[in-house]
Amino acid sequence: MAQGKILVVDDQESIRKLVSMHLRKRGYDVLGAHDGREGLKKALKHHPDIIISDLMMPGMDGIEFCKRIKADKDMREVFFIMLTAKGKIEDKVEGFGSGADDYMVKPFNHHELLARVESAMRICSLQGELRELNNLKDEFLGMVAHDLRNPLTVIKGWCDLFAEDLLGDLTSEQVEAIDGISQQSILMLDLVNDLLDVTKIESGKVELSLSQYKIQDLVAGQLRAQTLVASKKHITLVDRVPDNLPPVWLDPDRMAQALNNLLSNAFKFSPEHATVTISAARNGNFVEVSVSDTGVGIPPEDLDRLFQKFVQVGSRPTRGEKGTGLGLAIVKKIVELHGGRVWATSKVGEGSTFTFSLPVEKRSSAEPEPSAKETSLEVTIPSEN
Repeated sequence: MAQGKILVVDDQESIRKLVSMHLRKRGYDVLGAHDGREGLKKALKHHPDIIISDLMMPGMDGIEFCKRIKADKDMREVFFIMLTAKGKIEDKVEGFGSGADDYMVKPFNHHELLARVESAMRICSLQGELRELNNLKDEFLGMVAHDLRNPLTVIKGWCDLFAEDLLGDLTSEQVEAIDGISQQSILMLDLVNDLLDVTKIESGKVELSLSQYKIQDLVAGQLRAQTLVASKKHITLVDRVPDNLPPVWLDPDRMAQALNNLLSNAFKFSPEHATVTISAARNGNFVEVSVSDTGVGIPPEDLDRLFQKFVQVGSRPTRGEKGTGLGLAIVKKIVELHGGRVWATSKVGEGSTFTFSLPVEKRSSAEPEPSAKETSLEVTIPSEN
């Protein structure tokens, strides 16, 4: 029985055969490829545990090959060992920057190669165990959240009946108490629903219904839906999405959820009479959509943690609004499922901008893109008096 599957990618046949021979003697199942393009095809087909790849190859080199592997959601945990005859620090930094997990300089001793491969296999085994434990955790959270939703819905329903005087008159103290119970049940229901969403996505149970869709229609729908919420804080919504953007591949329901979460976040951290702007622009093979606010801003030390679960940043909602701590984490997971990415920029006291990218072409993996430029078409939503 093979100890594990390893893909060896090198344009020099002699190196490829030598490495493969030593690995097969140790009982590994070994595949070979002569360049990054062939290596990518074999990796996607056979799903190796470890990839050993040369850095300098014609066509797709080791750096690009590694980036493609690490960008694919099904392949990103494959252990990647880079081989090269170049021993400069800059080359090693570039290799690690592309996502490589280990690095070896030619010529190398086969004992060192085998030792590194065995170490990588131990890491792969531990990663597998962690995934199993994480799946068990997700299943447990999913069951707990599901079991909590029904009684919380009943509590909220009874609160609504009391609030509408359908169960008799209440004193002012009783009205206040019922309102408090209702608000807390709403917050708990939001948390339960967000937990269910996160566990479904992380366990791979969410299947996207992708179709070509206009970003303009997605944004217009969310602006209509959020008009009342924005007016409660006299927030002006500005639409700067041009009409000439190409359609993108997306699941309308899931991306509406992601955009709704970003708008809700902007409202929460914006003072009264602030402005929230949605803009979009094409950038290469992607369309980038940004939600900008003129709110309190985010401290620099918190930017890297924004999209983690249950993170509370230093900034505080302007009206003390409550949140589940999962909204931005859900945005990140939904966008990544679409083959895009999400990021944020901010300046304390001036506001924040959250941007996500979506591919114009249907694809299985994301590519890095530079920032977008805004175009303008302003629509102002009137506030309530």
